[in-house]
Order: sequence, then C-alpha cells, then structure tokens
Amino acid sequence: MEVREIEFGDLFLAAKIFKKIDLKPFIKRLMFTDVKVKTPEEIKKAQKLAKEEGFDLFMFIIENIDDAEADLFNLLKAWTGLETEAIKKFKLVQLKEFYEKLIAANSSEGLKSFFKKAAG
Repeated sequence: MEVREIEFGDLFLAAKIFKKIDLKPFIKRLMFTDVKVKTPEEIKKAQKLAKEEGFDLFMFIIENIDDAEADLFNLLKAWTGLETEAIKKFKLVQLKEFYEKLIAANSSEGLKSFFKKAAG
C-alpha cells in the first residue's frame, strides 16, 4: 500500500469530516504539542508522542464517525488510491501500516499544520 503526501485539496474534505464529528477540541489539544526536536532523545520522545496522539485521534474518529463515514473513506481513498471496499477490509496490521506510511509521507510540522487548518 502506498500513502501519498497530504495535499491542499484534502483540507476541504478533512474540514467537512472534522465538523461532522466535532473534532476541533481534540485537534486544538494537539496543536499545543511541541514537535520541534534537536537531540536524538528528543526525536525518540517526539516519535513516541506522535504515535500515541495518532492512535488517540484514530480512536476518537472511530468512536464518533456517525454520518462522516463516507467522507472518511473518500479521504482515505485519496491518500491511498485504494477503493472503499478494499479499505473497509483492512486488517489491524494494515491500519497500522497505513498510519505509519502517512506519518512517513508527511513531516510532523506538516501534519500538525494540516490538521490545524482543517479544524479551523
């Protein structure tokens, strides 16, 4: 599975999803997380924090998806190039792979900026 870098056009669909599931408070909490690192120890700590926050975000979305499910699958289709049915059949290991590739394809600051803009 390939995961592409987040693009400007993704912002609009993400904002629509965030509005439907009231994600703004969660995203705003993430915005206060400092991701600027310098030492190897700080890098390791930032990577651990990114994984933990990413998992929390993922669980929040799943728990509150309601009427944004189709939009979420459209966003995942855009990022992976896979069809909705293939995404719906992801195993847990594939979800983990997707998340890791999303992080790898986008810088921490880039992801933070994207979610901040989408949250308004």
